[in-house]
Amino acid sequence: GVGVVADSLSSRGNNNIATPEPSRKMFISEEDSAHARSKADQSSQRSQNEKQMVSQDKSYIRHRFDDHDDRGNVVCKFQCQTYWAKQFEAVRACYFKGDERESYLRSLATSKSWATQGGKSGAAFSKSSDDRLVVKCISRVELQMFLEFAPAYFEYMAKAYYHHLPTVLCKILGVYTI
Repeated sequence: GVGVVADSLSSRGNNNIATPEPSRKMFISEEDSAHARSKADQSSQRSQNEKQMVSQDKSYIRHRFDDHDDRGNVVCKFQCQTYWAKQFEAVRACYFKGDERESYLRSLATSKSWATQGGKSGAAFSKSSDDRLVVKCISRVELQMFLEFAPAYFEYMAKAYYHHLPTVLCKILGVYTI
């Protein structure tokens, strides 16, 4: 995920600004020119991010971890699978700006069990200690259903965000199995 973030943040588009017709006089201050370049950069980043969000390429990442004791013996093995990693990175880029993007992981790391009321699934929930994120543990069936409709979800989220359409759909920021 970190490599995808770095690639997304470092992507730059064409910074050329159209030159005015010779018959017209146009005065552009350095500040105006910098603002125009900044808007062109933002548009290019938006375009790249939107393309990444709606990409049909499955970007699944599997990380394996070993926990060792003092003598170097493996005590426990962990595996974490990240589904649609590039697409979720693009979704998070829309809603978490600058330093907030790195705090997503910190928020996840500090989540605690959250006793909810209602709901038919009986699923376990956690809430981040900063109250920004809610984590839901889903069944294999729910996971499979999401993985099948994920491209439609990303298409919908891209349209809602980039075309300023109202939505009441919950923002899903990542899907993982441990």
